Amino acid sequence: MNGDRSRTRRMRLLAVATLVVTFMAGGLVGTAVERARGPDRWAPPPEATRGPRRGGPDIFESGSALADRLRLTPQQRDSIERIMERDRQKADALFREMRPRLRARFDSTRVAVEAVLTPEQREEFRRYREERRAERRRRGGERPPGPGGGGV
Repeated sequence: MNGDRSRTRRMRLLAVATLVVTFMAGGLVGTAVERARGPDRWAPPPEATRGPRRGGPDIFESGSALADRLRLTPQQRDSIERIMERDRQKADALFREMRPRLRARFDSTRVAVEAVLTPEQREEFRRYREERRAERRRRGGERPPGPGGGGV
């Protein structure tokens, strides 16, 4: 019985340690990517200047590497753009539906990680999250917390 408790406790600690390592690895990768982007990394991406549409760059637009590689005709680009817009709207709707569940999952993970930390580490973790949030605001406005929204 006591051995089962000990094994369960070790498994929980291992799970939390895995989460912490994963979180830290993500931070390191993100930092490396930002540094690799170079000095213009604070400039808004080209797709941000095209209007209210959200999401990544249009990989099929005229002049894009993929459009050039496929030698798309203007009619094909128009058809593909309509398909992409339709599917983007569906994906946005799905994301809006899933966001509360994802937010709850991320929040519970954060709480579990904080439970392992000392009070000093929890405070440092809170400061780190605030710094990241401020950095996102400087880069292009505050996004809502959560998946794809930048909540840490």
